[in-house]
Amino acid sequence: MTFQVWRLHTIPEGDNQYGVSRAEVWCLQADQTFTTLESAQQYIRESSFARTTLPLYIVDVVNPSDKVKFVDDFCFHDDRYLVERRYFLQPPQITKTQLIDALVQAGITIKN
Repeated sequence: MTFQVWRLHTIPEGDNQYGVSRAEVWCLQADQTFTTLESAQQYIRESSFARTTLPLYIVDVVNPSDKVKFVDDFCFHDDRYLVERRYFLQPPQITKTQLIDALVQAGITIKN
């Protein structure tokens, strides 16, 4: 069995030369394929450290064992961080509707 990791790319679109009014296009694309669930999850953890806001949140966690739990919550379990996630397992654990609802709750306007 193989496990597909999907990446959510955000592509900025400037509306003016000053970048005050900013828009983004979000695109979900296949990223990597792994033979084990553990290796796919480890890739998601490492990539989230490098390409998401995870490092900004984890500085508040003091205990090392709590950091491991927090990283798993951020990457897989806790929907509070849904709009911050950029990596998902195939099939994605979330639906488009769930993501749109989370973005709207965060105060982000969705244009179709």
